[in-house]
Amino acid sequence: MREEKRNIREKKDFYGNSREKRNFGGRLRDNRRNDEKLDARSIAFEALFKFFIKGYDLESTVDKLFDQKDFATKTPLVPVTEKKLAYEIIYGVLRNKSRLDFAIDKYLVQPVREEEELKILLEIGCYQILFLTRIPDFAAVNESVNLCKKNSRIAKFSDLVNAVLRKIITEKSRALEIPNKLPFEEKIALEYSHPLWLVERWVAQFGKTPAQKILQFNNSMPDIFVRRNSCLTNKNKFEATIAKSCANNVARAVGFNSLYYKIKAGERIEKSDLFLSGQCTIQATSSGWVAALLDVENSKSVLDLCAAPGGKSTLISEIAPNSQILAVDINFKRAKMISDTIKRLLIKNVDIAVADAKLFSLSKKFDYVLIDAPCSATGVINHHPESRWIRSVSAIENAAAIQKELLQNAAQLVEKNGVIVYSTCSLENEENREVVEFFLKENPDFTLISAKEKIADSQLLSSNGDFLEITPNKNFADAIFAARFQKKS
Repeated sequence: MREEKRNIREKKDFYGNSREKRNFGGRLRDNRRNDEKLDARSIAFEALFKFFIKGYDLESTVDKLFDQKDFATKTPLVPVTEKKLAYEIIYGVLRNKSRLDFAIDKYLVQPVREEEELKILLEIGCYQILFLTRIPDFAAVNESVNLCKKNSRIAKFSDLVNAVLRKIITEKSRALEIPNKLPFEEKIALEYSHPLWLVERWVAQFGKTPAQKILQFNNSMPDIFVRRNSCLTNKNKFEATIAKSCANNVARAVGFNSLYYKIKAGERIEKSDLFLSGQCTIQATSSGWVAALLDVENSKSVLDLCAAPGGKSTLISEIAPNSQILAVDINFKRAKMISDTIKRLLIKNVDIAVADAKLFSLSKKFDYVLIDAPCSATGVINHHPESRWIRSVSAIENAAAIQKELLQNAAQLVEKNGVIVYSTCSLENEENREVVEFFLKENPDFTLISAKEKIADSQLLSSNGDFLEITPNKNFADAIFAARFQKKS
């Protein structure tokens, strides 16, 4: 759709990043009965339409679509099998968007390429043909054509959809072929479907091979880990129960204090008795090492700024059960996430406050302050493949500005000889080392304490040992950067 035809309403995200919220009259015509089940492709189209064109949050949009119920009977309108296929199509398109568009654009003239709703529909069909081998090609074509006809804005393109997808079927190898003559950055950006600007940054920062490994990790299916609640269950008892839910049916403890277990793909561990009874919680292994770097002594006071959903606060509580922990987050919805987590895990020593961590103040000072800062999250794109398409350089810069404010405020909240740990899940120097340098320059009463004093495994550290630094290219794991500061007496 051409720019002059768009009705655009600007929307800002947390980092001040502009998102375009576009209002179109052409939505799927709702000709179904109230009790008619919803199919996977229609759900996928609606979710991607709302994300790419209207600027909605993807995760909440998908949840709302999946949760639709019949008005009269309140029975779900989306069968479980359709949910699984819709989820696979949505996130498959997001992980392969550049490759799909590259294939599709070979068969579209320039003006038609601007029809964004048409492109989304073709991406859905093309993904099924090129990547979902269990779906017959004819079914992918027929369902795409039918979906096109239901959409009032692009119904006129139904014959074109049929022709393009059938052409891709006959030329599958050509559709996926990437020209060798492309520069390295452009080639891998296309192959792994990442924005070129981001790939160029990572090649410059890490080098060609490490950058390519990051892209490979981002396009892999994310591993899900649970952390054992050491206050509620012992290792042997827990492993005997969790094994059937673990990868290869083997409960193998990994990570900080050997508390983490990898869950098999597709397992709904959050519905299990172990989870609901508080014997475990979902948390990436990388996050545990932040608590290791903080290294809280028992019976001390801890302030966890930006604490939602509460994973690090509860881990600190478990390893220092006589500590007094105050978990702060910016709004009631996020604070409720912390509350739900501590109730489920039967935690008793965590209090909650709703406040802006940049402005939060108390007369009381804390022995430890943890800042798990809001960031661009470029180190966890494999969990959120949509984020690659909405991040920008300005988002990174805006996040860094917020992080500096958070650290400056934390400096006022910590006791003499007290500790601040600052962490992000970003790969960007502006949010990591440059923030550390800024803080130390502005606060000469603080010293950087080398991470190797608290964490022995050099594979988890920066090359000089100063920082906790887990990266996808080095560790094939979610990224974590963290620094430990101590206030002088």
